[in-house]
Amino acid sequence: SDLARFAAEIWRASRGEGGSVLQPGAARLMLTPQMGNYGLGLTLQGSGDDLRFGHGGSNRGYQYLWELNAATGDGFVMMTNSGAGQRLFGGVREKAAQEFRWRQ
Repeated sequence: SDLARFAAEIWRASRGEGGSVLQPGAARLMLTPQMGNYGLGLTLQGSGDDLRFGHGGSNRGYQYLWELNAATGDGFVMMTNSGAGQRLFGGVREKAAQEFRWRQ
């Protein structure tokens, strides 16, 4: 739930919604390509209304991935308690893309 709140906070701040911890300008910089498909601390995919942002990672015994659409806020957060959890990410991400009608 913390990762989902973090992702939603970036999304709200990037839209200039009040009450955000992040400044809108800082959130928009996070969603602006800095080098290739990377913003400030985030992976970026697509552009315009199809821009999605997220992050993944792992540590011994767990893996995670989250991704949100910057225009709609639709997205997902996945965490596994396995070092092999990444095997699930592609299928779950594909289902989310179908559900939210994301362009691949």
